[in-house]
Amino acid sequence: MIKQKWLLENLAGMANDPNRWTELMGILPNPDRVLEKSGHTWAIYRDVEMDAHVSSVVSTRQLLVQSKEWRLVQPDSSATAIKARDFVAEVLEGLDMGRIISDMHRAVFWGFAASEILWQPDGKQWGVEQVIDRPHRRFAFDGEGKLKLFTREHPVEGVLVPSGKFILTRNQPTYDNPYGKALFSVIFWSYFFKHASQTFWAQFLEKYGTPFLIGKYDTKAKQPEIDQLLANLQAAIRDAAVAIRADQSAEIAKIDSKNGGEAFKSKAEFCNGEISKAILGQNLTTEVKGEASHAAAKTHLDILKMLVGADGKMIAGALCRDLIGPMVRLNFGEEVTPPRFEFFEEDQPNEAWLSAFKEIKDLGVELPVSRSMVYERLNLPIPANGEDVIILGSSGKSALKESADFSELSESHPQTAVDGLVDQLLPEAQTAMAENEEMIISAIENSDSYEEAMEKLLALYPDLKSEPVQELLERGLVNGALFGAAAVTGEINNG
Repeated sequence: MIKQKWLLENLAGMANDPNRWTELMGILPNPDRVLEKSGHTWAIYRDVEMDAHVSSVVSTRQLLVQSKEWRLVQPDSSATAIKARDFVAEVLEGLDMGRIISDMHRAVFWGFAASEILWQPDGKQWGVEQVIDRPHRRFAFDGEGKLKLFTREHPVEGVLVPSGKFILTRNQPTYDNPYGKALFSVIFWSYFFKHASQTFWAQFLEKYGTPFLIGKYDTKAKQPEIDQLLANLQAAIRDAAVAIRADQSAEIAKIDSKNGGEAFKSKAEFCNGEISKAILGQNLTTEVKGEASHAAAKTHLDILKMLVGADGKMIAGALCRDLIGPMVRLNFGEEVTPPRFEFFEEDQPNEAWLSAFKEIKDLGVELPVSRSMVYERLNLPIPANGEDVIILGSSGKSALKESADFSELSESHPQTAVDGLVDQLLPEAQTAMAENEEMIISAIENSDSYEEAMEKLLALYPDLKSEPVQELLERGLVNGALFGAAAVTGEINNG
């Protein structure tokens, strides 16, 4: 039996967690294992950020987010809500949104980011003068996961930040870790071991990258003479010249240092690969080779798009909650629905469906098609009621009926229309296959045996271009399916 009184209780909250004894002076220590075990502070992540490879992959992910278009979507169609959306859009356009988004995106690598909002009232409305990124060392979280600010008056316990004053962006915060997941923590040991090995690598190059001279002296030589010979050899490495006595000699020792240097290089490449995997999702450069590289590249791109999409949702959520929401409440009241900030990409029309619609029109087939389906397949937004629009294509009840050759084709048997579709696709198929055909024939003609021809054809397979043929097959299948549906339901116009 369900007891309703317990449904309203926070039974597993922080207030009664027996493991929350670590909270000191109202501050929950950062559970970052790297900072805890290494004894470092936030400052160490600045060193990580300065690494050349880390800087490169971080910039790649940041630029992908910054390059995305953004917009405000207002789910409420009331006049006040639309006015609120336009006001927010005007304020955001007056800010350096590229920099603000970049600052907020640092939460992915540091765990969280806090940006202070400098409001600018003009007597009638509350605008925003600036949004400034603040350093991580100024902030901490209490046992309930609320953000606290360290000030001169409260340098130890901090004070809770007021609502509507800061934009808090966090990367995957959890119950045990309100500080968020920091990718710099994930890659720290790869960074650390790479730089440690680089120190030894520099010593290795200093030792084996310069000539190693061996001096020979007579057994009767005194210690001052030996010391002088050693000093001459050291000067020879620097000056490429040496003067010694006739009874002394010097020779260059040949040392094979290739294998040792490769070991250091391999370790650095391995560490860079681990860093790339953590930040970009994969590391194609060192781990994917051969025939699978094209497919792996596409998979890598898909993974990276998902990561960038998640970053965008994180930033958009923080902007809606901590900037746009307070802005609307300050200027329009609590009852007005704030607009939603979102990133988007301009979708390209689906080429296969675009060609299918055109070819059906050219065949003269009168096929009822849902408007919403057309918009969806062509990746076009459906116009809102009352929105100013332009008309693309032919006007009238049916663009298909106005085709110049419609009456001629519509009097034909359905099979004739199918044959016409095949006739249209065949020349394109021949063109698409021509290059592959030339490569295959060349491989066979330049072979001396059946076995050699098979080997060359297998080696040639990854280089064959399948995309044009695949597109033609898609168009053919789509056209055939639509035409077949129309034929079965009796929707073909026979005059």
